[in-house]
Amino acid sequence: MKLSHKEITRIKETLEMIPSDVVSILEVGCGDGRITNSICHKHKLTGIDIDKERIKSFRGEIYRVTKKYILITVPFEEVLPAQWLKCSKCGHIFHAWGHLRRFDLRMLKTYLNIHT
Repeated sequence: MKLSHKEITRIKETLEMIPSDVVSILEVGCGDGRITNSICHKHKLTGIDIDKERIKSFRGEIYRVTKKYILITVPFEEVLPAQWLKCSKCGHIFHAWGHLRRFDLRMLKTYLNIHT
């Protein structure tokens, strides 16, 4: 898979946020594994991806499986139509990175049950 300079930079910045004492990682929403494949040689890693309908049962699960750190990267305030592509053969319209939804701070606080 060919990655754009923007995507390579995003992956690099994400990897730099991982604390040095981290041994194992659960990547939730790993999509096609762009970050997962970059991490797997340094850490014990599990990558999963869930569909939109199952997100309701997912709320709060992150807290149960983490011991120390939570690093969340999401399509934050992304303008989804800006990355839509159209297949030249069948006409199907899809997001370049497979994103189905975008998030803002209010949504993240709601999903993660954070009260400030």
